[in-house]
Amino acid sequence: MKPNIIDIVHSQVIASIKEEKDLEKAIQSNANIVFILTGNLITMDGYLKHLKEAGKTTFILHL
Repeated sequence: MKPNIIDIVHSQVIASIKEEKDLEKAIQSNANIVFILTGNLITMDGYLKHLKEAGKTTFILHL
């Protein structure tokens, strides 16, 4: 059974990645959810791979 959004929000902090340099900060943070606010088709795969390896639930937001 897949967890719902209530189940995955363990902390009150949600990290956001606005620039590539924010990726490592998000990985090292206590946040278990990360919003990706940057990237393109070339960089997104790498971002998602690193965040998944760190155990982060990730949402891609296109602004």
